[in-house]
Amino acid sequence: MNYCAHDGQLLAPDSLATALQESVGAKYTVSHLIGTGSMGAVYRAQHHALGDVAIKVMLGPLDNHKLSQRFLREAKALRKLHNPHSVLVFDLERSNTGLTYMVMEMVEGRSLRDELRQRGHLSLEETIEIAEAVCDALEAAHERGIIHRDLKPDNILLTEEKTTDGAA
Repeated sequence: MNYCAHDGQLLAPDSLATALQESVGAKYTVSHLIGTGSMGAVYRAQHHALGDVAIKVMLGPLDNHKLSQRFLREAKALRKLHNPHSVLVFDLERSNTGLTYMVMEMVEGRSLRDELRQRGHLSLEETIEIAEAVCDALEAAHERGIIHRDLKPDNILLTEEKTTDGAA
């Protein structure tokens, strides 16, 4: 078993994580799977200078041009957003083996879904604060012609610093 030198967590053993680690080389150390969505799997990783980052790997057949283009559009769209409630994209790569991934800001937090499961409900003030942050992020996206298409409590991250649409 391999453990992350940064935080001591067990390194992701799955084949996608192995392929990702081979693709990113020594630039990043892939730590563990954070979650999966309709288009990708997101891994926590460490960059020697940036520290913790999230790396989203495109799921599906590597030769699926339509899926690859959609993933690329998502990365480019996120790259255009400069909003305190949106995730920052640092890089987009396609390895020589065809693995496509984007490197993003690592946002520490919990999903709105998890918060609601734990607490049952939010106060009116919390609800308004979250709704305002989500609307702010969506407005910034819509101003640039970006449509979210997967807005749900699982994709809204709550943090101390910012509420982030973390669907990316």
